[in-house]
Amino acid sequence: MVMGSKKEKEAEMLERAIYMLEGSLEITYGEEKFEIAPEMALLVPLELGTPFGVKNVRRETASFVTVFSPPPHPDLKIESREQLRKLYVDNNRVVKSPAEMKEIVGR
Repeated sequence: MVMGSKKEKEAEMLERAIYMLEGSLEITYGEEKFEIAPEMALLVPLELGTPFGVKNVRRETASFVTVFSPPPHPDLKIESREQLRKLYVDNNRVVKSPAEMKEIVGR
């Protein structure tokens, strides 16, 4: 999806993090909606076929930073976060839980 376009939903295999600088955004992930404001961050998990949308629902400009993580190689046939996590663990890659990351960032 091109950020700022009128396309509200997409279904793709892509993980992303959004960090708000100013204004606010309404994020739709599947059937859930979240509003994020300045100094808030949101991790949108990798999940095949889950609709995702970003919408500025206010009059002021919304500025944010988005970091994308590319999808796994198609030959791996990864269809869920659980499969991707197992692949990382099986290959001795470090995988941190949300609680562990919160503790690390909070230091």
